[in-house]
Amino acid sequence: MKTTTLLGKGSLSLLIKAIAHQKKSSFRLAGAYVILTLLAICGNSERSLAQEPDTIYQHWLFLGEDTSRIDVSYRVVKCTSTSANQVHLSVFNENPTAKPVSFTVTVKDNSSNATTTQQVSYQASAASMDRADCSSGYANLKINLPSGYNPGNITVSITF
Repeated sequence: MKTTTLLGKGSLSLLIKAIAHQKKSSFRLAGAYVILTLLAICGNSERSLAQEPDTIYQHWLFLGEDTSRIDVSYRVVKCTSTSANQVHLSVFNENPTAKPVSFTVTVKDNSSNATTTQQVSYQASAASMDRADCSSGYANLKINLPSGYNPGNITVSITF
């Protein structure tokens, strides 16, 4: 009886090397999945550490974009039962370089037609998003609404 082998001399060692390489590639791919999963979990846990407001009167709304690719959004919240109602701003610098940001926000109470304005000026980092929240130190991106303003009935506008 004659036995036929499909692998020639040296082919077995090449097959073993190919399998070992495949295992290394699979390990690298699995490692990449682990790293991506950890990044996703850590990114979400950072958000969950931020103090959430007691009341959200208006969720994040787009406010405007200037010609130099700076996007601004806002929301209206009450962080704690004893804090003032606030407008929180979010500034996104789409530019690959740091740049100065300057704009004026006007808040109008639609119930009384009263208005208040706040000038915002600072240096935004390259390709960055600066967002006020109840626990952040972005005091320049928070506007305390004057007493008597109805936080559920305001209009917010921006001038660049």
